[in-house]
Amino acid sequence: AELLSETDDRAERISLEERGRRLLEEVTGMAANALRLELCHGAYLGIEQSGERHRIRLLEAAEQARTIERLEDLIAEMSDLRKRIDVSAQRARKTAGNRASRRSSGQSRLDSLEEMLNRIDFLLGWCQYYRAWLTGQTPYAERAEQHFASILDLEEFTPGDVSQDLRSERAIAWTIIGMAMANSVTSSAVSALRWLDLLDLPNVPVDIRDQLPGWRLAVLLEHRQFDEALRLL
Repeated sequence: AELLSETDDRAERISLEERGRRLLEEVTGMAANALRLELCHGAYLGIEQSGERHRIRLLEAAEQARTIERLEDLIAEMSDLRKRIDVSAQRARKTAGNRASRRSSGQSRLDSLEEMLNRIDFLLGWCQYYRAWLTGQTPYAERAEQHFASILDLEEFTPGDVSQDLRSERAIAWTIIGMAMANSVTSSAVSALRWLDLLDLPNVPVDIRDQLPGWRLAVLLEHRQFDEALRLL
């Protein structure tokens, strides 16, 4: 699981995923859940590529249908995984609450489980967004917003409630982008752009800020605001 989380090389990831699937028969408990999560992440990366190919109109109808099927299978798998990890996290919270020290091994385990839950919400959020984007079904984007809001600890979908300090974290920045794209489906271009504007800060990683014009362009084109898109170019 650790090797899968660290590699950016496609060929190496494919090899590690094959080994990971074989290992699933030999490991149990938290190690198995961590490995399943990394395998889900690998499956998501392929779906993400297809989703972005659809954005530039390079995805044929048959491939689009297959991608939707893969999305549905992956969402079901991750939802089941989330339920199991959440049960473990609830037990760990009780254990940690009964200990005098917050530095206990129980707290460390709880931190790991909550991190896994956040990662699953992140992947589920993006999966539901691409599901909405590929099917044209707004309710899936609403589910995406719920997952992203959980990570951002938001009760209401209000951009200004996201801490400026948190925006410097890569995972949070990408969650905000996900919220913007889901909001583009459920609401309006103006609303989506407000979310993207949250990342126009010097403490946000440069490579993420460099991608903001592309995401803004995607939002404007989705809403057929061609004059605004042209001005952006």
